[in-house]
Amino acid sequence: MKRNNALALIRSFIIFVFLLFIINKNPNKMSQMIILPFLLCSLFSIGKNIGLITNQKRIVVIFSQLFKICFLTFWFGFLIYLSINMIQNKNYYSFIFTIPFWIVGIYMILNLFGVNVKKQLKFNFQAVVSSFLVITVLSIGIICLFFGIRDYIKTKDYCTTEGYLIDYHIYDNDQDSITYQLEYRYEVDGKEYTIMSDYGIDLKLIPEINSPKEIRYHANHPEEAVLSGTNKSHFLIYFGAFFTLGGGVFGLAWLYLKGIFDKVKINVMAIYTSGVCIMIGIGIVLFLNDTVSSLTNTIKVMGIWILLPILLISSGIYLIVKNLFLKK
Repeated sequence: MKRNNALALIRSFIIFVFLLFIINKNPNKMSQMIILPFLLCSLFSIGKNIGLITNQKRIVVIFSQLFKICFLTFWFGFLIYLSINMIQNKNYYSFIFTIPFWIVGIYMILNLFGVNVKKQLKFNFQAVVSSFLVITVLSIGIICLFFGIRDYIKTKDYCTTEGYLIDYHIYDNDQDSITYQLEYRYEVDGKEYTIMSDYGIDLKLIPEINSPKEIRYHANHPEEAVLSGTNKSHFLIYFGAFFTLGGGVFGLAWLYLKGIFDKVKINVMAIYTSGVCIMIGIGIVLFLNDTVSSLTNTIKVMGIWILLPILLISSGIYLIVKNLFLKK
């Protein structure tokens, strides 16, 4: 048991140092605010594991409570910020999807203060909320995949030509950041056309002027065109895959609770989540690579954040190998 606690302590310490390094190297206040709760949670986890190793139950209880309070503060802080932003933008449909997360947050607070919610309700609260979340996440993923694949198929047979970046314009300007829309010029049968990217990117991600980009256009209507690589359909496919795979994690967890995998020798849950980590890590790199046109520029633009997809991919590969080949 102490060996497991010692390993947990080492993991928490490594995570703490890594997050501290990122905060120190990243001057963006918004990014620092997002990372800070995770930094504090890793610090409280260090304290809890020290208490477990030294058999100091009081220390374990104190740091466990601090961990929960920090996590809930971040949970509700993020929900409040997100909800206010949605209401201000009159995005009421998206706001509906935050309701189950409010319910889960309230449930966790009641548990923190020792209220046994299960005894107060006549139905299985956890099962209902979990089922709703799984269905919601999977529905969002499937819908995004459907529209993304549909748009991709629609432009699959388009002709291709090379366009060049000629300008960029403000796409979105909010309190936290400004994103820009790229304008490309391309030529078909001696006639010039322009196309705007259907997404916004940060200023540091903008390629150099005259950078080439493949353009796909309708043979009979050259003005109907899309950018190859990163575009609206790719966004939908990426997010659709992310939500669908994420929903699959919850679905597998439910099957585990039902004992479906009790007789399976390998850890299906660990292998699946490891595969999801690998796909997310690769997806991040491919997504940015499509935007900035080369792997070198991707590494340069991401800076220290390149460690995130590397850690996701390497940890995913390690866990798959461990569960398939290194089990005792």
